[in-house]
Amino acid sequence: MRTPPKHVPPARLFRELCCAGRRPRWRVSFAELGLPDLYVYALAGYELEDLLPIGERVSEEHSKVVLDELVVRTLHNLDGSAAFVSVEQLGEARYEDALELTNSALEALNTVSPTYGRSDLTAWEQVLREGAMHPSNATLRRGVIDAAAHLSMTAHFVQQPDRFFGLPLGQLVDAQRIAFDAAWSTRG
Repeated sequence: MRTPPKHVPPARLFRELCCAGRRPRWRVSFAELGLPDLYVYALAGYELEDLLPIGERVSEEHSKVVLDELVVRTLHNLDGSAAFVSVEQLGEARYEDALELTNSALEALNTVSPTYGRSDLTAWEQVLREGAMHPSNATLRRGVIDAAAHLSMTAHFVQQPDRFFGLPLGQLVDAQRIAFDAAWSTRG
């Protein structure tokens, strides 16, 4: 089970995952490779499942194919376009460069892409609650709390993460729902 990264302060982690209008992303520098900075975008749990089903044993050969596909799906230029159009294009890179790209992409993916079934949700929720409560995130936290519909004639509210993120529910990734739920749990 993946746990929250220790090298990222909770307040920043919350801001990265609770971003409106787009998937969470993490900027990665590849200056030493002579490449521009790139973003690694979060994946939804079902997208990871398509590549690597939970509990499935993977041969070493298939593992490389999965890792290459993860890099191609998650690495993007700063303008949002795909950094690689295909696994074949990534395969044209020198082995050392491809290894660096893969390792950096996986580290960033572990930072911005907690998923149901693969992550320690209790640990993520604890860190994200702490991040939501940080004074720098007061407006984001309030936005989450305000993104609810009051059920008439009851004292109940229904979460509306689509309203907060500005995206249809089907386009939200697990990381956004986990961050939203953590912030929602802080309402008084």
